Amino acid sequence: MSHSSQNSVGKRLSQFLLRQIHHKNETVQPAEPSKTDEFSHLSTPIESDLEKANHWVDSIEMTEANLTSVSKQSIENPMNYHEQYPALQTTLQDVMKKIPDCKSLAYVDIEQRALLGIYSIQSLPVEIQQLIAAATSDLFTAPNMVRVSNLYKQQKGTNEEKSNFNEMIVHGEEDVYVFIRARNNRNHVSVLACNSTTPSGMVLINARQMMPQIEAVTEAMTESI
Repeated sequence: MSHSSQNSVGKRLSQFLLRQIHHKNETVQPAEPSKTDEFSHLSTPIESDLEKANHWVDSIEMTEANLTSVSKQSIENPMNYHEQYPALQTTLQDVMKKIPDCKSLAYVDIEQRALLGIYSIQSLPVEIQQLIAAATSDLFTAPNMVRVSNLYKQQKGTNEEKSNFNEMIVHGEEDVYVFIRARNNRNHVSVLACNSTTPSGMVLINARQMMPQIEAVTEAMTESI
């Protein structure tokens, strides 16, 4: 075969191969998706996310409605300790007058997380009264506080069930708070709030002196229930 014949055969062969490759690409290559089809696979997740978002919004609205309802009920039905425990209320009032610069005196059951009584020179919202019981309970019964108390007792070699934390003093910007456990009922705690200018030691000494009077009333109250 001459050199020119070889060139012509090679040229035809290359053209044939190019046509086959081009035909194959046209057959296999899918049509370009439309803009609508391109994002169709995302429609389900987006819709589900929107449904979740709407559900969250509904939940938030329900929560706000419940809170509003609870707040309204608290205002309409305020805690009236004078009717529930009149003797305790009278005692708290008498005790508070004997403590210099005392603003409020509360008595809390930390086991029941209940506010048994409170007397204050200022009107306190129901929400704050409820938080006093919760905060006092958390302060004395927090897991880490209990662990630390148990470690101290182990070091001392005592197996007493009583906690090592019986009195606590918290200094604020304008007030000083004193928390003191009852001797007979370890679940009862008195909470005093005084001016920050009042020496905390003086408040603590006065509280210790008045605790037996408060305990006597609560013990009699418990026996009568």
